[in-house]
Amino acid sequence: MTSRALRVPPRAVLAGVVFLAIIVAAVVGPIVWSIDPTHTRLLARLQPPVFAGGDWQHPLGTDPLGRDILSRLLHGARASLLISVTATLVGGSIGTLSGLLAGFHSGKPIDHLITFLVDVQLALPFILLAIAAALVFGSSLPVLIVLGALATWPAYTRVARGVAISLREREFVLAARALGGHDVHLMLRHLLPNLAGPIAVLATLSLGNLILFESALGFLGIGIKPPAPSWGTMIGEGREYLSRAWWVATVPGMALVLVTVSVGVLGDTFRDRLDVRTEP
Repeated sequence: MTSRALRVPPRAVLAGVVFLAIIVAAVVGPIVWSIDPTHTRLLARLQPPVFAGGDWQHPLGTDPLGRDILSRLLHGARASLLISVTATLVGGSIGTLSGLLAGFHSGKPIDHLITFLVDVQLALPFILLAIAAALVFGSSLPVLIVLGALATWPAYTRVARGVAISLREREFVLAARALGGHDVHLMLRHLLPNLAGPIAVLATLSLGNLILFESALGFLGIGIKPPAPSWGTMIGEGREYLSRAWWVATVPGMALVLVTVSVGVLGDTFRDRLDVRTEP
């Protein structure tokens, strides 16, 4: 391993620390700060955070219904990370396997079918599809995870297909075929391990996009059903109070910026370290 590969930019270290802190806060925070995020106290509505003159009973203030913003922020982080991580795993698995299958059988009917499905998916205005699906099936966690997976699998398919096409005629694959290896063995044993680098980079980059996707649905009112908290819902609820209670929307907005920027920096760093290049 070269010294270049061992060097980690300071921004990547900072991004990793921030992202790890957000994960720890999402997992441990609701246990430590055990205030019910759905409990309303109208007499305590729109209290400012500590740094704006509030008290430590509600360090980040309260929303228009008197609910504790810190508690809602922590529980919302759980929901956002659960949806985005699960959707990344589901979409990445489906996209990687379909791209591997299409690339290994490039030019055959299965390749044309998968490529057609990818083109159809990319041609659809996905936000309208998500709105329609949420209205028909509801805004439950499984529905949001499926929508997130549908939003990301075409990118994995394209990357996996390109790498598979570039590798299927390589000497080690031809040698394995000459020794009697069947198609499934060649794909899983020899091609799939070579996809680990590109897919890991793509998964890191798409994770931030999925967090934004879930927040956008919440902002539009078709995310997780209230009163369950999500960052997008909190921002949407607070946009009407920006002039007199700016913290209601700003606090979850800053949390969203931190997590997406940190994930983006980590993704860029992985891409630079692995020096991923795939053929179209």
